Amino acid sequence: MYSIETPPIKSGNTYFFNTDSGMRYEVRFGRKKENALCATLVFGVVNCDDADEYSLTNRGEVWQVMNTIVEIGRVFMSEHPAICYYEIYALEKEDESEFETSSRMNLYFRFIPRLFNDNWKLFVLNNKAIVLKKDVEHLYASVIADELSPKETISKEEKEVSPFSLNRLLSFIDRRRMN
Repeated sequence: MYSIETPPIKSGNTYFFNTDSGMRYEVRFGRKKENALCATLVFGVVNCDDADEYSLTNRGEVWQVMNTIVEIGRVFMSEHPAICYYEIYALEKEDESEFETSSRMNLYFRFIPRLFNDNWKLFVLNNKAIVLKKDVEHLYASVIADELSPKETISKEEKEVSPFSLNRLLSFIDRRRMN
């Protein structure tokens, strides 16, 4: 794990750390206007001139980077205990479809359980993860369905557009849910 630069005020939402190869990462927790108890976790490289902040750096530091992000998440959660809903997005690579789970989200699957304990429940659709406190799950059922449900999807086999029903969504979420 790398040394973490915390926000100047304890209730801040932006953290930084530097890797051994000189990459500087920013980890930010954004709040939604319509839901103050929801935070979106985003992170990326901020000092790489030849790439954008979400590009692949591939410098052999992925495990240390992700462990540092998990620790930052724990610090943020301890300072903001009222937050009961987190969103995490994984951008797909150029050769990956937005309608399938990306290799980045598969990586995040390994680290999300390290950040959230058994009091949280994970919902995933393709490259979006929602992690929700179990004791408020019933309050957010419709929000989760709206957030994760695309208006339509394309069947790989038939290449046809068909409606994506709530029952199908919930069935998909149950299959993908991590305990």
